[in-house]
Amino acid sequence: MFSTSPPRTIGVHKVSIPDYYFKAFLINHAGCFHAVAFLCPNNSNVVTIDSVICSANVVESASGLDLFEFLDDCVEESIESRFDLGVFLKTN
Repeated sequence: MFSTSPPRTIGVHKVSIPDYYFKAFLINHAGCFHAVAFLCPNNSNVVTIDSVICSANVVESASGLDLFEFLDDCVEESIESRFDLGVFLKTN
């Protein structure tokens, strides 16, 4: 994702450098959907999971994307507005 305008570039071909990367996950666990997202700065700073974890709504707002558009709107909004990393870390 780009937050600076114009974006930073490198090389003779002026390749644009994104300011952030994101990843969003959606799972169906025991019949219920759960989502979690991560918005990571593209720099050499050390980050903790607590500083980059977020709801899918945060990523959608920053990127302009609709991440889980295939879900019913009422379900989508409920899932995208919260996150529980614990659901994704369960081992059983």
